[in-house]
Amino acid sequence: MTPEVFRGTMDASSAPPADRANLSLWQNYTEVNDYLQLVTDKTLKQQAGIRLVDFKVLQILVESPEAQASQMVRMGHLSQTLKLSPSRLTYQINSLAKSGWVEKVSVDSDRRGAGVSITDAGREIFETARSIHKATLHDLVCGNLSKSEVEFLGAIYSRIFDSIDTHYRERSYN
Repeated sequence: MTPEVFRGTMDASSAPPADRANLSLWQNYTEVNDYLQLVTDKTLKQQAGIRLVDFKVLQILVESPEAQASQMVRMGHLSQTLKLSPSRLTYQINSLAKSGWVEKVSVDSDRRGAGVSITDAGREIFETARSIHKATLHDLVCGNLSKSEVEFLGAIYSRIFDSIDTHYRERSYN
């Protein structure tokens, strides 16, 4: 699939100049994000046998402060962090459990709480995938930008994330 497949899906020619700039920014952002996720997902599948969404779950189970402190992560935390509905997350965790990469655990401090921990096999596949993920992102994104551009883009994305997060929390979409 080439970038041309994604480009040109929104016609902004009749919009005022300021709106055209905003539409162009939005279109470029969504196209880059979608295409980057597609390429990263396909690369991880080909080279490590893992999907991007699986990698993201395992990454939280390895790197989050909650996982490092207790060797497990609550399902609610995973759902919030990954922006997945509880039912979608349950499906995802069941899939990972069938692969032998995670296991469901009970939360000692909360009889109703459910948690997830990573298995040795999950940690092994994560370590393999992490190096592929890092190299892919470097090749596709950071390797094409200067250090100052990376820092500038990071600052912009942080501001955008904070704005979205505030909006999301104020409206209680959960």
